Amino acid sequence: RELNSETAATLPAQGMLFFFYDAEQSVWGFDPKDKDGWRVLYAPSAAANHLDYPTDLPEQGRYKELILTPVADQSLPEPDEAGKELGLKEAEIDNASDIFSEHQEGGGPLHQVLGYPAEVQDSMELECQLASNGVYCGSPKGYQDPRVESLKAGAGRWRLLLQVDSDDAAGMMWGDVGRLYFWITEEDLKARQFDKAWMILQCY
Repeated sequence: RELNSETAATLPAQGMLFFFYDAEQSVWGFDPKDKDGWRVLYAPSAAANHLDYPTDLPEQGRYKELILTPVADQSLPEPDEAGKELGLKEAEIDNASDIFSEHQEGGGPLHQVLGYPAEVQDSMELECQLASNGVYCGSPKGYQDPRVESLKAGAGRWRLLLQVDSDDAAGMMWGDVGRLYFWITEEDLKARQFDKAWMILQCY
């Protein structure tokens, strides 16, 4: 998703964003009770210095340090959902799916900041909106909750903040070759309230 200058300007120009997730992978983001399974913290004055592991951190949570080089790119929306919203015919959606698949073939982990997510399963905006507001989304029954109707309009406010792929080089495996997706609302992004981010794990 291409960001306008106003939205892009809300990203911190300095300091560090720290992303934490439960190394036991006991939370997936579909349960309102999952919110204690991750943290996103912003330290305005922190420098990118190496920190030692806490002595009590289990081995499976000791990921390898990687140096990544950011590259500007244009992300694409998932074609089936976007095509239906645009009223495209089935053949046009199939065409778009082929282009989408070619774009996604990068030959490596898809780590990403902002933009459209590379979804493993379904879209996540509504799930973020509901789960963060107390609605359990781990079964179809949850979407029949009477609160859903009044909450679903807010799903469009959610934006991908960070996508962390499974990565052998870092010793990261999320479920079965899955990805972590940290989401945040437009309002919280602009206000730099990163502690209000919501996380979802999707895998194959």
